[in-house]
Amino acid sequence: MDVTLRTQTENPRLALRQITWTGEPAGFSAVLDLWSDDFGARKQFWFTRWGVEQFLAALRVMDSSLSGAAVLGDEHEPDHFSLKVTSTGRVVVSGELFRFGAWEQRLEFGFETDQTVLAPLIAELDGLLAHVAA
Repeated sequence: MDVTLRTQTENPRLALRQITWTGEPAGFSAVLDLWSDDFGARKQFWFTRWGVEQFLAALRVMDSSLSGAAVLGDEHEPDHFSLKVTSTGRVVVSGELFRFGAWEQRLEFGFETDQTVLAPLIAELDGLLAHVAA
């Protein structure tokens, strides 16, 4: 299963691909597919059911009020991304991805899109949770 932020373009893009349910307490494993200007990453990304539920609740507020922010990640991992609605109704997507090893890697990214990405994202995340519950 995939969940995609539908920005209407290939660049920027943010998607969670090949999402699998690993069970509690870990939750979900996915490949985060990111492209922002000249930078991109495909990286393993972890998040919990509780994290998705909190993210969804914040997205619903953002969609109805055009204010607020939502963050998705795992409390035990530094990787995360967020969506925040600006005062002009734009949605700022930002986050950080890390790779630890002999050479530490860190990608901090950000881009802007519009609020039309919110409702489809909410629907796809609702579908993800329904799929797990089935």
